Amino acid sequence: MEAFVHDAVLDMRAAREQLLAAIDEVGSGDWGRYVPYGDRTLKELLAHVAAADRAWALSAQGLLKADGDTPASVTPEEALAV
Repeated sequence: MEAFVHDAVLDMRAAREQLLAAIDEVGSGDWGRYVPYGDRTLKELLAHVAAADRAWALSAQGLLKADGDTPASVTPEEALAV
């Protein structure tokens, strides 16, 4: 495994742990509250982030494997269809 792949995986794991810790602090009544920008609730915003994260992971998968079959860019909608 290339060193940059190892480092990228460690960074993603650390970010995931930080996100899960922040989510654990959200109270049950706060999920329906609107964020201060846009027109999404906190729950909708996190669903959007999760889909974007999956799209990024699918896009990065081909780059990390140096695989020409994986598209360089995947939209969240395309990621959800996989």
